[in-house]
Amino acid sequence: MVRGPGPRARGRANHLPQTLGKKEPLVTPAEMPAVDPANWAGPVTDSYHDFLGGIYALTHAPFYRPIDLKSPDQSMDEKVMLRSRSDAAYRPQNPGFPPLLIA
Repeated sequence: MVRGPGPRARGRANHLPQTLGKKEPLVTPAEMPAVDPANWAGPVTDSYHDFLGGIYALTHAPFYRPIDLKSPDQSMDEKVMLRSRSDAAYRPQNPGFPPLLIA
């Protein structure tokens, strides 16, 4: 006997985006707004050292997630590239951060 979804699951499928499971992007590049310098040139907040008044940073070393831009699952946001080229003080410590972005 083949059964369908239960009564609770039946209504859920109607709330999912129609593009779920498809390869088309939800937002096309033409629909994306232009990057405004006000979006990436603002102050950088070190939330790690601010967490718990800085006490956590004294007892736990930070973890910098490695960057692997060769992987199809990772990409770097345009704002990171713009900031790294224009701000000599902005140098992410993540292993694999592309040195070519540093001007």
